[in-house]
Amino acid sequence: MDGEAPERGWANINPVASSTKEMGPGARRDTLDDFFGDWNWKKIVSLGTTMQRKLKEAVPQYADHQAALNDLEEGLQEEYGEALEQWRSQVEAWENDQSQLNPFERNADVSVQLVLAKEEEQSMQDGACISLHEDCSPSILITSGLELKEQQRCLRADKDGCGLHIMDNQEGKLVKHSNALQHWLDSWAKMQELYIPNMAAMRISDNATAANASSIPSTESFKLWLPSQIGRSLPCNESLQRVEWRLRYAQGHNALRSLRSSLHTQTAILKYKDQNLRGQGANTRAHNMLKAIDMRIEVATRKYESAHKALVVLGNLLNESSWQSSLRPLNHQDICSMSDILWGELEGRQKLSWIWNMRGAGGSDVLITEGLI
Repeated sequence: MDGEAPERGWANINPVASSTKEMGPGARRDTLDDFFGDWNWKKIVSLGTTMQRKLKEAVPQYADHQAALNDLEEGLQEEYGEALEQWRSQVEAWENDQSQLNPFERNADVSVQLVLAKEEEQSMQDGACISLHEDCSPSILITSGLELKEQQRCLRADKDGCGLHIMDNQEGKLVKHSNALQHWLDSWAKMQELYIPNMAAMRISDNATAANASSIPSTESFKLWLPSQIGRSLPCNESLQRVEWRLRYAQGHNALRSLRSSLHTQTAILKYKDQNLRGQGANTRAHNMLKAIDMRIEVATRKYESAHKALVVLGNLLNESSWQSSLRPLNHQDICSMSDILWGELEGRQKLSWIWNMRGAGGSDVLITEGLI
């Protein structure tokens, strides 16, 4: 796969800038669509010649890369031989069966989902499964609910990102996305009523309150009423609360890992920008990269805050308190890199934010080994 292919057409568009800068938003987009369409047509017409040329280059390079990989594995074999064999078996198992755990993903949420699925499989074999629907077990219900909540956040972000001059096709895509998501939410709500029968009456009361307030709830504001949102207001099976607690616990650590990774990237780009970049073009690209990283930091922060809020409620219901030492309340001043000095501190009295003292901040031996491999 050639990941840079979409970018090669941008150089062809640069001369169009002098013509489109005088146009309105609609005419400018239509003109750019025409030029991109012409470029795509030329690319498709010459696809046979291009693929033949790349294939001739790839065949000899395959042997060179295979030899380089063998040299690398030979150097690691003595010290990391067992890890290499384990990694190779995991990759081959995933390539043969996509339902297996993806070894390229380091996601705590996926690991917890796999553990829950295996536990439900064992309970089905023992005859102790409490699943009320053949296609929706308790863990699937809560997992899909959290995924729908993430889809609502993405839809809200897409709507907020649309400017004043939104195109008809963009608005159409948003409406289609909203309609499909609403259909999934309605189906999920009906499935939820199997496990929480009183939920139907609660939704009717909630909808009546919204109607009296003359506010029609939108798709992205549809309330899912997960166990953490129900609290003690309705009877809820403890198994559902326990499933969400485990998923939220993994979600919190996963969000912290993503936050630390984004802060590391932000620090590296800032240092490289100060030491090496000169000129408006290079600094503009660096600014755009930093802006994208800021968005990733904001997303990770909101995900952590949501997980922490749910854990507080579920921890009180399940008498769980051990998690509070590793997943603390996240304040704005806590979101800083390891080299940042907090407000009011001096260089000699600098203290690390608590997010760098938690599990996974420095990486484990397994992670370091996988990174070397």
